Amino acid sequence: MAARLDRVLVNDDFLDLWQTTSDIVLPRISSNYHPILLRLQATTAHVIRPFRFHQMWSTHSSFLPLVATLWALYVTANNPIHRVTLKLKRLKVTLKD
Repeated sequence: MAARLDRVLVNDDFLDLWQTTSDIVLPRISSNYHPILLRLQATTAHVIRPFRFHQMWSTHSSFLPLVATLWALYVTANNPIHRVTLKLKRLKVTLKD
C-alpha cells in the first residue's frame, strides 16, 4: 500500500501574498520523498477591499481620544467634502493598524 506523505504547507498570509500558486510533485531521485516544485506568482493587481467598521473599536477606552486627535489634525484641502474624505482615510489607516 502506497501513501503520499509529501505536502506543501502554507498559511492564509502566504496565500494572500501569493494567490497564484501551484505545485508539481517531481519523481523520486535518491530518497524516500518526492521533491515538490512550488511555483509562486505574486498578484500584480491590488485588491481593494471595502473598509468595514468594527463595533468593538468603539468600546475600546482609547477610541474616542484617538478619533478626536486624528480629526483635529490639519488637512490641506479647499473643499470641505475633500477635507472630510482625507480625515476619514487617515482614520481608516490608523484603525486598520
